[in-house]
Amino acid sequence: MGSVVAGLLRALAFILRLLGNIARYLGEFLVNIYDFIIFPPLWVEKAIKNGRGHQTKINPQKEMT
Repeated sequence: MGSVVAGLLRALAFILRLLGNIARYLGEFLVNIYDFIIFPPLWVEKAIKNGRGHQTKINPQKEMT
């Protein structure tokens, strides 16, 4: 009887460990997929806000003189 209970507890521990690892790696995978999907729109938004670096900067010292 004790051997059967010990076997069941080992099997339960294995199943719970397996489910925990699946949940952990699935979470990491979903975060990576989200980052992959959200990066291009954020990059485009930043490029638009910065004007792609082609704006001429005004020198405030030249305007004062």
